[in-house]
Formats: sequence, C-alpha cells, structure tokens
Amino acid sequence: AGKVTGWVGAVGGSTGGAHALWVAATGTLADTKVNAAAMLSGAYEFDDQASLHNTMLLGCDMVLSRFIYDQTAYCQTSVGKPNLASLHAGSPIYQVKSDVSPLDIIATTLDPITPTQIGDLVGQLQMVGATNYVSNELHGCEHSYYYWGLPYEGTNPPETAISQLIHFFLGSF
Repeated sequence: AGKVTGWVGAVGGSTGGAHALWVAATGTLADTKVNAAAMLSGAYEFDDQASLHNTMLLGCDMVLSRFIYDQTAYCQTSVGKPNLASLHAGSPIYQVKSDVSPLDIIATTLDPITPTQIGDLVGQLQMVGATNYVSNELHGCEHSYYYWGLPYEGTNPPETAISQLIHFFLGSF
C-alpha cells in the first residue's frame, strides 16, 4: 500500500489464530512481539471444555471436529485423560495482558467453536484492561480463510473481511 514502517503484523486462521494471538501477547515489541494481529476463527482457550467438544461447520455441513484431538496433542496431553494444566499452559488467551498488540478478532456466527472462543478472549481483554481490539462475528458458517469475501459489518460502508483486515493493519501501523 506504499507504506513502509518496519512494523510486523500476523494473520492467522483457526489454530493459526492462536499463534497470531501468542505473538501479539508475548515478547518484546519490535523484537519478538508483532505490532498487530488479526485472527480468523481462532482457537485461544484450549482448556475450554465446551468448545473442545463442539463440531465444526465447513461449507454449512456439520463435520466432526478434530479440535479436541489437535489441541490436546499440541499441548502434549491426551483426549482420554486431558491434563487441564497443560491445556491451560498452551492457551494463548492466558498470555494476554493490557499491553497486547492491537487485535482484529473475527469469526462467523454459525461456527460453533469460535463464538465461544471469541467471547472468552474478549472477556480476558476486558479483564486485563486492554482496549486496542475490534471483534466482529460475520454472518455465515464459513471457517477461517473461507470467509475472505464475506461482508464485515463492523465497517461503514461495509467491506469484505480481507479489505477490512488491510485497513486494520494500515491503521495500526
């Protein structure tokens, strides 16, 4: 966009949203911490039992989610006997402090995992006093990068999710 700042941003979808949040919440700004992050259908709280057991919508068809298997493996525990302390330690939501980098948090309304995860993340951001975030649920059932072209209703005039993300990053940098 013709704007060179030397700043670094992160965009992640689904579990990549967890990684984007992690690098926005931890480290040293301008060194190991990104300057802004956007998360699409992110997983933030791996010890949230309600969302771990949900199914996922892909293309509006209910498909059994591997979310619980993926997150327990990621945190080096098992589905049969999950170690909640390990799931908690691997959850980026617990790294969020008031100095978190600017965040753009997005999911669709019919994805049964991410609305719970967004609510939990927004609650954590409010609890620590962070104010530099936007959060929006898009209408539909798409997950992660499948909704690049959906209208992002938090903007006036309405934009697509991808154009809103571009404006978010340009405004943050």
